[in-house]
Amino acid sequence: MTARSIFHYCLLIGLLNLLIIRLNAQNSDQAAAEFYQLKDYFDRSYSEDYNLLNGKKFYRLYYNTIGHPFFNLDEFRKGSLLINGTRYEDVLIQYDIYNQQVILEKNDQKGQIEQIILTREFIGEFTLDGKLFRRMSFPETGPRFFQVVNAREVSCLLFWDKNMSIEGSTFTTHFTEQKGDIYLLVSGQLYQIKNTASFIEIFGEQFSREIKRYKRRHKVSFRKVSDEGLRQLVNYCISLSDNT
Repeated sequence: MTARSIFHYCLLIGLLNLLIIRLNAQNSDQAAAEFYQLKDYFDRSYSEDYNLLNGKKFYRLYYNTIGHPFFNLDEFRKGSLLINGTRYEDVLIQYDIYNQQVILEKNDQKGQIEQIILTREFIGEFTLDGKLFRRMSFPETGPRFFQVVNAREVSCLLFWDKNMSIEGSTFTTHFTEQKGDIYLLVSGQLYQIKNTASFIEIFGEQFSREIKRYKRRHKVSFRKVSDEGLRQLVNYCISLSDNT
């Protein structure tokens, strides 16, 4: 951590301590309002936003590799971030799906490029390549970033992942192709979809024939995931239930 960052963190810690002291002495809403006024002063004074500073420096660990650990492309692209309730548009980010990390690229005060692994727990959601990802937690999975394919009474989610292996003789790192695990969220309960049978079970056996016919006609595969194909299939199955 640089001296500049240490100074910024120390200043913010001082602000947090001030908030705690004032919370014990006066109305909490008033104390919180004063804290955010001080934080705004901090951001304006140092041309930095604490949300975008909070993380650790990114170092590229995989040099002698086949493949890469990132979602879609091994490059930073414009996306958006929701951090601690604050939204940031047109920021350069990468999503490391192997390590479940979001990496921000920005210019520091000297105009030099720096890359920061953002604190995972502070990220509410982000968009990349036109896709929406939310940090969600379920008993079956723990906290993860899920791509939200659709959000209705039956929501469809994707969890993207890669595997890694190391070749012993050359120490070459191999990353597999990215794989999307399919989940349906129904009334707060998460169900993993591994095949057609587990999908039909969610909507009911009475729709088995219609669902299989739709999958064949529209060439929807649970092995080779297509966002739009899944979205249309789930919406079609919801309409079947609505029309009964």
